Amino acid sequence: PLLRLVPPVVKPSAREVADNPRSRSARLRKAVKI
Repeated sequence: PLLRLVPPVVKPSAREVADNPRSRSARLRKAVKI
């Protein structure tokens, strides 16, 4: 999806931030997981 193309560090989603304070780490893990 577009998420894979777009760098995860550019813009953390509000949902990611709400789910985890470390949105960057969670986002990177999600990107790799997907």
